[in-house]
Amino acid sequence: MAALDGCASCSDVLQMVLAADAADVSNMLLALGTLAESDSQLAAVVSQHATTQLLQHAVALAGRGELAPLQPIANTFYGAALLGLQPSAVQVQQLFSAVQHALEQPPGPGDCMNVTQVLLACAELSDVQVPAGGNLTPDANPFLRYYPGARLVDALLHRATCAPLGEQAASHTVNACGRLLHVPSAEDWAALLAAIPRHANGLSPVAASALLVSLPQC
Repeated sequence: MAALDGCASCSDVLQMVLAADAADVSNMLLALGTLAESDSQLAAVVSQHATTQLLQHAVALAGRGELAPLQPIANTFYGAALLGLQPSAVQVQQLFSAVQHALEQPPGPGDCMNVTQVLLACAELSDVQVPAGGNLTPDANPFLRYYPGARLVDALLHRATCAPLGEQAASHTVNACGRLLHVPSAEDWAALLAAIPRHANGLSPVAASALLVSLPQC
């Protein structure tokens, strides 16, 4: 199989995709990311140049206020994380601004899962290994770059807990909060835990430990 860059006709396909709307571009990123994660051979032939161009187009849409509502933003974030892309600090801030704007609109169907995707994507992007002994600036530190900030995370959690949460969404959301070292408010924490049965195994030990260590500081 040849990489996308090596296929002459794919250049035209990419141009058509880059002319697509927010839903199509974000769905393409999510689909490619899902395929790449599930199949190492597919991951090897997905063109990083093409996916980077898709991400840039999504960010440009966000800058024009066209990456809305919350679902295409979530798909963009999660697709980028699955593809191993590392959005720049400027790109991330554009996407965070789009998230903030989306949260100012009335809730939409599926927002619980959209919130989970955004938080998991930020956690995944933040997990990039930092070279030992590296003195990174705030912009270069992956955790600081991809952490949305306490206020935005709280707003995301509030949106997620406005509707009944499923076990999977609640477990993944708590997992993401743990990885981001973010302690939910008492109200949001209660809503998240209420959706997770005692037998659920969706909460990783790392996430649980991070939250338990942080809770006494509340």
